[in-house]
Amino acid sequence: MGSTVESWAAVSGSPTWCQYIPLRGLERITAGQVVGSTEFKLRIRRWSALSSAHRVIHNGNTCEILGIEDNHRDGDMVVHCKTTE
Repeated sequence: MGSTVESWAAVSGSPTWCQYIPLRGLERITAGQVVGSTEFKLRIRRWSALSSAHRVIHNGNTCEILGIEDNHRDGDMVVHCKTTE
């Protein structure tokens, strides 16, 4: 009782294609375990409702949105993401 439950739902109208642009991968030891993270960008069809409050699932990994590059003119935008393994 009293605990918070986090859940996510698919957003209707979200983009379904992307161009994967790798940036960097890091590994570090935390609490005796190797923890990896990957930063990358996704070029997607422009979707004005997308914000950093959303999450992206790429290759089965839930990724945090670090930033969004949207020039408001072309038909696409770039989303800067990070995943932690």
